[in-house]
Amino acid sequence: ISVQSIREAVSDDEAIAVALTADVYSKSHKIAYSGAMCLLYKATVLAGAPDIDLYLEQGPDLPATEGSAGTAADGWHQIGSKIADITDENWHSVTLSPLVLPYLRIKADGQGANPESCTLKLKLGQLDVID
Repeated sequence: ISVQSIREAVSDDEAIAVALTADVYSKSHKIAYSGAMCLLYKATVLAGAPDIDLYLEQGPDLPATEGSAGTAADGWHQIGSKIADITDENWHSVTLSPLVLPYLRIKADGQGANPESCTLKLKLGQLDVID
């Protein structure tokens, strides 16, 4: 069992800035040997309340450009519907149900009421299965 921080794709920061209505992508992670996964998430703001929707995306290879929207041509797809709606500053967790693809990343979609100062921390818990 391991827990890793999921970092921002471009800056490699642990605190991912999700200001206002921005769409921000995490760095992609290889999950080829994971049998079970859990995403832990927490938003922080200076004032007000966070308002972020989280989505799981997966692909067959690393994206053409880390931090940019993947395309069907690259094989990157959103998996299912929204996995979380963040509206407070507490730690939460959600079990992930990925497809059988070797890479994942998280898309953070800031909503209209999301403060400019909002940052997001993500951690991925993985149970690796190795025969």
